[in-house]
Amino acid sequence: MIGPLETEVIGILNELGEATAIAIWEELTRRGRKTAYTTVLTVLSRLYTRGFINKCEKVINNVRQYVYELAVPHEIKAEIIREHLNLITKMFSKDAIKIIKELMENVDDKIKNILIRHVAIRRSFEGEATPVRPDELELYQGCGQPHQGCRGPNGRV
Repeated sequence: MIGPLETEVIGILNELGEATAIAIWEELTRRGRKTAYTTVLTVLSRLYTRGFINKCEKVINNVRQYVYELAVPHEIKAEIIREHLNLITKMFSKDAIKIIKELMENVDDKIKNILIRHVAIRRSFEGEATPVRPDELELYQGCGQPHQGCRGPNGRV
């Protein structure tokens, strides 16, 4: 079973693609989640041991740090979403479909905001402080490929 904090960390990694523990802690804080940095490290360690995330060591701003990324393949994500949608539609039928349509209307703005944060955090890893231009967002659509050099708990990319 995955707890609420683990779920949030997985969500952050899903949004950002990859992040350091401090970046995850800062994002949790930005979202109003008061959590100790050491707690984030413990959650990351447990998620890594359970195979939910990968980690690799990188030098960022002349400091060696672990960078974490989600290890759940697209097919597994799709299956989890499909199972939940099937359960929701069985429980609430037509109401569920109507509510899902209403929620989907706001998705475009959320995706745009996720992409802006993703690009900004990637730039901070590279020591770059330039703001994200709207025309750059197209370049980051569909970013979800495994990052070179990152290994999962079983040594796989």
